[in-house]
Amino acid sequence: MAELSTGPNPPEEVYVLVRVSSGSKYQYSMRKDPCSLMLDKVLPSPLPVAYGIIPATHHTDAETLDAFVLVSEPPMPGSIISARPVGLMRIEGEGKIDDKIIAVCSIDREFDDLRDVADVPKHTLAQLTSAIKEDWVSKITWLDAEKAKKAVQKAIELYKRGYE
Repeated sequence: MAELSTGPNPPEEVYVLVRVSSGSKYQYSMRKDPCSLMLDKVLPSPLPVAYGIIPATHHTDAETLDAFVLVSEPPMPGSIISARPVGLMRIEGEGKIDDKIIAVCSIDREFDDLRDVADVPKHTLAQLTSAIKEDWVSKITWLDAEKAKKAVQKAIELYKRGYE
């Protein structure tokens, strides 16, 4: 399996490899040999948005940068979504900080007007907060699109440097 790029125009537009389809509790991971999906976690409640990773990035925890993506139809796990970052969810708990990009499917016209986390429907953010707090007891802070793009850029730089 060839390595995926970060996206067509990062940090403005990135690829997200889907691990959890919107409306699902099943989280999958990709296995390279053989090339397949493997169910590796069952979340406490379904996610209201798709969840995945942004390829060729590293977050400060040495893991690939995560992203939640608003989509109008549930994507299949293992599919790739072209996404536009609109915000950042900062999760604090157990002495750690974990950032997750909030994005919208960039080719879905339903989200053309969403440019910042402030534009995301409040009920969607509330549903996502509720689902996350079930899995990670923590404090959640919402940050704007510029902070999200800076986090993507930093994650790309860490990846290129071989972050350890």
